[in-house]
Amino acid sequence: MSGRTGAVVGAVVAVVVLVGAVIGLVVVLGGDDGRTVEFVVEAGTGNRLAAGEDIEIMPEEVLLEVGDEIRIVNEDSRAYLVGPYFVRAGETVAQRFDRPQELVGACDLSGGGEIRIVVTGRGA
Repeated sequence: MSGRTGAVVGAVVAVVVLVGAVIGLVVVLGGDDGRTVEFVVEAGTGNRLAAGEDIEIMPEEVLLEVGDEIRIVNEDSRAYLVGPYFVRAGETVAQRFDRPQELVGACDLSGGGEIRIVVTGRGA
């Protein structure tokens, strides 16, 4: 790899890491028991909200299957409402779904102010 190509690749990696740190991180891990979808609220998010910045860490809709888990990690110093979940500062909330369902509620971290979590049967 030439020096210039290496520099370009390094710059792209740095931008991806920075964007993940700024808007939050979504991690999807899979396994036989389902997958885990994780959303991370970075430290300083509350300050950004207070300053009037639009924050969209959570999508307005999360599609899951029975056996999947949603995990919300709050690294910030304030609490957030994410649909049916109240996530205190420094805490993690996780739920594995054992049946199809739909959860809808207010969300401090989605652009539209609401989140819909839809859980379908496996393979549906």
